[in-house]
Amino acid sequence: MEVQNGASLPKVQTKKQLVDYLEDQITAPAGGDGEISGHGRPRGLKSYVIEANGGLASGGGANGTAWEIDGTGVDEIKIFRVRRNGGGAAEFFADVSDKRFLMLHTNSESRDTKAAIDGITELRHPSFDRMWLPHALLDAIGKDGDNTFQGFGVRFTSGFAGGDAAHARPLEDLRLTLSGSLARNIEFYLKGNANLKDAMAYRKVRVMRGRGPDARDYVHDDIYGDGHFAIKRGKSVQDHIDLVRTSKDRYARAVEGIEKCRLGARRAGGKWRISGEPLNFEFHKKIPDVGRFVHALFDSTRPFRLWGLESEVEEGYYSVAAADLHTGNPLNFEIADDMMRVYLNEASCGNTVMRLLCNLQARFGAGIRCRQVEDVAGK
Repeated sequence: MEVQNGASLPKVQTKKQLVDYLEDQITAPAGGDGEISGHGRPRGLKSYVIEANGGLASGGGANGTAWEIDGTGVDEIKIFRVRRNGGGAAEFFADVSDKRFLMLHTNSESRDTKAAIDGITELRHPSFDRMWLPHALLDAIGKDGDNTFQGFGVRFTSGFAGGDAAHARPLEDLRLTLSGSLARNIEFYLKGNANLKDAMAYRKVRVMRGRGPDARDYVHDDIYGDGHFAIKRGKSVQDHIDLVRTSKDRYARAVEGIEKCRLGARRAGGKWRISGEPLNFEFHKKIPDVGRFVHALFDSTRPFRLWGLESEVEEGYYSVAAADLHTGNPLNFEIADDMMRVYLNEASCGNTVMRLLCNLQARFGAGIRCRQVEDVAGK
């Protein structure tokens, strides 16, 4: 296999060469799971799914991040390089067979890959975003036919950070990882505690795929809610790739289902007909300070990446004309202390809804639900 000048990844000529190369990158952990800042072992095979909304160019960059794509001997496999000013570089094999949702595989250092994914998902042209897996989708993946649920992790922080004394609320947090055959039993017990149930939205699930006594016959993966897949045990690269692909396909179907809710007007039979419906978010318990909640959602920063002009229609009831900073497309909100409605226009991206729900659950409670997301999660 040819290695390109200045690159460490080989220019594979067949898919088998790719699988063989990736298998060589799976390293055994030094002890335990060797997890570094939630992104797996420092080196070793890891994968990401990102959304390329609007297509994929040959390169570009802004804000200290530069990226480029080179071909290989396989049409749907590219080499994707990312460099950040002062932050190192990372290289990925990119499976671009799905033009919207790309699968990236790498053995670059975890800190470099995290910086690379952070950098490219801040760009506006083209507009990359992560795959966002809320609790219902992670749970569905954990129960998928060829997957065996092996554990889960939560990382929950409730309330509002910062602010003045008049609005300050004590932060409650939980960091928890459970793995093994009894993980579901312990989860059931924990959810029976009213104080813990609200914190039990999955940040990740662990699944096993494949069977057999030999490490090359199976793989254990941690699947994170931000679209990151980290191998923990085993060496079956094909099972790992299949897990990433089937998870991506399930997510793509869910996003397409959400986008069917877009509002629009169509002329049929000489009459105009309104299509679509609002996305209905239900809050399991009331938000104590709706105004501050609205401000937190629409301050233009991560993780929500929403900007908005808010109007308090009546006390505790807000209307917000917003824009998604991932695509720049407009969308509208109605927000009260116990619910939220999201109105997508004909160009809105369903990924926005997934990002919103995933981060609401991690910060304001596992009981926050979106009916339409749950309807499509198991399909």
